Amino acid sequence: MKTRRKNKILKEIAAQEAERLIQSGCQAKVHKMVDENCYVVTSNNNAGELTIFIDRLEGPYHTCLTKNVSN
Repeated sequence: MKTRRKNKILKEIAAQEAERLIQSGCQAKVHKMVDENCYVVTSNNNAGELTIFIDRLEGPYHTCLTKNVSN
């Protein structure tokens, strides 16, 4: 599959993941990683930040959850 086509599909998948998070009440954004064929979905809520790395056409995707620390 050509890189341009794959990037378009990855962007669509990232948008779907972001929409799923938005529907659950979180704020979500999609970012393109520089110099990589990967999209990142970041989501914030009161509990912490969730990051999903969309780097392949099928899941499971790499995720990272960072908890907010209260001062």
